[in-house]
Amino acid sequence: MPTVQVLVAVIHAWLHLPLVLGVMGSPPKNLPPCLNGGTQNISGERYGCTCVLPEMDRQCKLTRVTVGGAPTELLYGPLSVTLNRTHSFRIGLQYITNDPTGNGTLLSVRNASKQAQISFFLIAGRPGFSISLNRYALTMQFNGTVAVTNDNAWHHLDLILEAD
Repeated sequence: MPTVQVLVAVIHAWLHLPLVLGVMGSPPKNLPPCLNGGTQNISGERYGCTCVLPEMDRQCKLTRVTVGGAPTELLYGPLSVTLNRTHSFRIGLQYITNDPTGNGTLLSVRNASKQAQISFFLIAGRPGFSISLNRYALTMQFNGTVAVTNDNAWHHLDLILEAD
């Protein structure tokens, strides 16, 4: 069965998310082990791994969070972002998937009308994003020259918005 794991971090914003987020029932039971000497952190319905060294992100990882069927909705937003020459906005996203088609949404941030403001997605295993803030809208995706990322390895995407 295909699995998807998503690691979310928001930097330089009014919204700060945990580095590892697992959606589970309460209280969590039978948690997957952390690799390479990592220790589990459990807080309420969230759990994650703390590695021996910060550089061990891929080796000390949360080994299994399965999201199958319908998307899991986590409420982040709506966002209010002010950009100028001295303030930028950055979202960092880490994910792992072995889905054979490599299609699906990795993260969506929606406004009060439930329309996506920011969306990270995969099409044929290649990442892309859509952004719609006020009158500004843009969609971009990596083309065939970029290796597919539905290879069951961790991948990292950064979206940095700066005023021009």
